[in-house]
Amino acid sequence: MTDEQQIHLRALLRAKIKRPQRLQEMRGLLGDEAVIALVMDSAEKHGVERAIDRYRLPLLAATALIEGTPYVPPVITLCGAKTRKGTTCKRKPIHGKKRCRNHGGLSTGSKTIDGRKQQGSGLRAWHAARRAAKASETR
Repeated sequence: MTDEQQIHLRALLRAKIKRPQRLQEMRGLLGDEAVIALVMDSAEKHGVERAIDRYRLPLLAATALIEGTPYVPPVITLCGAKTRKGTTCKRKPIHGKKRCRNHGGLSTGSKTIDGRKQQGSGLRAWHAARRAAKASETR
């Protein structure tokens, strides 16, 4: 590694950028084999976890780099329901569902006929109360 590459690598390690982007820049600067050798040399001295932490590489990216496979950051899914503010919900959905627990992820709905009737009558009463409140506001 040349002196210029070492200076650029030190600046890269100090830079406040996201880890996957830092990994891509290190790979572009040094090449795949050099980054693997860098991590492996440090791993022999300090252990894999400390070597990865020393070079500020995420564990998944470093293991993918050591195995020789490309690192793909995980896709983070969000609830996405519309909140009262009008923005989208940023909570994680319930496992196996598309919505978080606040936006219906835990809801299974009414199971019986009586439950469905009661749910419908409650909804109609709620709408009637809202209409009455709006009518009293406009007067």
